Amino acid sequence: MTDQLALDLREGRRRAEEGLDRVEAHQSDFVRRMREEAIAIAWTQGSVTADDIRQRAAELGLKPRHKNSWGAIFRGPGWRRVGEAPSALPSNHAHRNPVWALKED
Repeated sequence: MTDQLALDLREGRRRAEEGLDRVEAHQSDFVRRMREEAIAIAWTQGSVTADDIRQRAAELGLKPRHKNSWGAIFRGPGWRRVGEAPSALPSNHAHRNPVWALKED
């Protein structure tokens, strides 16, 4: 018996979006609050990463109920990806985080 690996990028992206839709619907207060914080950080320092948001959430004593809530924060038309930076969180194993900036009108 041979295992076959079905590669389908479009299906993978569809499933990712569905998952983010679900987590955003169930964590709408957390995601909305962290988006507000992300916007404030981006206005102040010009860009923002997931590490910045995680640090701010810790300062505020906020935790998501699901770890994928972090991925929903930068969804939507208001953001543009401007680079990458390695995560400083040891548990992220130096994963390269997107660096986000606010889109200019």
